[in-house]
Amino acid sequence: MNSHISVIIKSSSDSLEDALEAAMEPHREVWDDLKNNFWDRWRVYWGVRDGDNEGIKDPQLQKDFSNEDTYMLLNATYVKNLPEDYYTTGVIGLDGNWIDMQDFGWKMAEEPSRDNQDARAAWKQQLKKILTSYHNEICIEVLTHC
Repeated sequence: MNSHISVIIKSSSDSLEDALEAAMEPHREVWDDLKNNFWDRWRVYWGVRDGDNEGIKDPQLQKDFSNEDTYMLLNATYVKNLPEDYYTTGVIGLDGNWIDMQDFGWKMAEEPSRDNQDARAAWKQQLKKILTSYHNEICIEVLTHC
C-alpha cells in the first residue's frame, strides 16, 4: 500500500534531502529484524513524487534552496505556504514522531465505515493543529510503500 505523508523539517536546514532522510530513517522496518511488528510505518521504499505530478511547488522555497534536486523542490514548501485545504494521511514532526489517521482509529480494512469517517474528521482537526504549530518550517510530501 502507498501512503502520502508529510515530513516537517527545520527551515534552517542546510539540505532538504539530508534532513528528509534523517527524519525518515528511524521509521524504517528492517526485514530481518523479527522484533519489528507489522504496524511499523514503512518497509520497502519511500520517495518524493516523480515529475509527472504537479507537486506543491513553492517559489519562495525554490529560491531559498536553489541547489536542491528538482523533484525535492516539486514536493516541498514552507508550511505557511500550504493551501488552506491541504491534506495528508500522516505527518512526521520535528520531534521525530509519526502521527497519522490510524492513530485516530482509521482502518483500511473497514473502509468505508462510520468509524472511519469519524477517524478522518478527527485526523483533519489534528492535522490543522500540527501544521499551525510548524507554520515557519518546511513540509516535504513523501510517498511510502508498506
